[in-house]
Amino acid sequence: MALGAVAPVFAQQSAKAVDDRELHARELFATGRYAEALEIYGRLYAETMHPTYMRNIARCFQNLGEPDKAILSFREYLRQSADLTPEQRAQVEGYIAEMEALKRQRDAAAAPREPAKPAAPAVAPAPPAASSPAPPASPPPAPASPLVEIKAAPTVPLVVSAAPDVSEDHAATTAKASPARAITGLAIAGAGGVAVAVGTLFGLRARSDNNQALSLCGGSSGACKSAGEKQAHDGFVRSATSERTAAIVGFGVGAAALATGIWLFATAQPAHEPPARVALWSDGRAGAGLVATGRW
Repeated sequence: MALGAVAPVFAQQSAKAVDDRELHARELFATGRYAEALEIYGRLYAETMHPTYMRNIARCFQNLGEPDKAILSFREYLRQSADLTPEQRAQVEGYIAEMEALKRQRDAAAAPREPAKPAAPAVAPAPPAASSPAPPASPPPAPASPLVEIKAAPTVPLVVSAAPDVSEDHAATTAKASPARAITGLAIAGAGGVAVAVGTLFGLRARSDNNQALSLCGGSSGACKSAGEKQAHDGFVRSATSERTAAIVGFGVGAAALATGIWLFATAQPAHEPPARVALWSDGRAGAGLVATGRW
């Protein structure tokens, strides 16, 4: 009788320990500590051999960026879970396709590129043999004309106008005003980059919480197996909603700050322009011309 009374109590304590570890593993997964969650899910699967833990193991490998291990774990989960709905099976197969695409991308990036071979030089065809031209006919004698000597007028440069040189005070004022504008642009662009990074972080967290909610209460019906899973599912959904809003705000503010900072930096460069000059010339033989120099 004593043994019969102890056995149910031990079973309840063991189930409670499994639930506590599973809840802790979910918290680790939700906060992005996938390696620690993987250790707990591995021990739970070894103790219970439940297929759900195999799926959680595959999800940890997926978020850790290990496609080979994730693909093996997802396929083992499909092999053990024969009662999955078509929607659940399609979701897992989508994870497998995503990991296979990541693996192909890494293999292509690691493959050495063969250097391009230089093109062979083109050989010019030999020119055809030229026939001997006929001797030109003798031109008729030119009529006699009186000798007239024409002297060319010398080249006379004529400066019409010249713009005054830029004063030293104006150049110094322009050079002093530009660095402040450039530094302001860099500071605003840096703040925009930080805002975009924060928006990206919130977007990744929202995606992780949404995936965790789907893993708890997935499928077409969306029904949870227990009240605890329902409560955890609702918590993940609320977190994903707030994090998605923060991500949108971060991206918008960051993009506007980046555009403003880049514009300020681009328009802050000082411009020292040489003086403009206009000249008129004439040589008396070929004609006359107008020459303009300067930065316009």
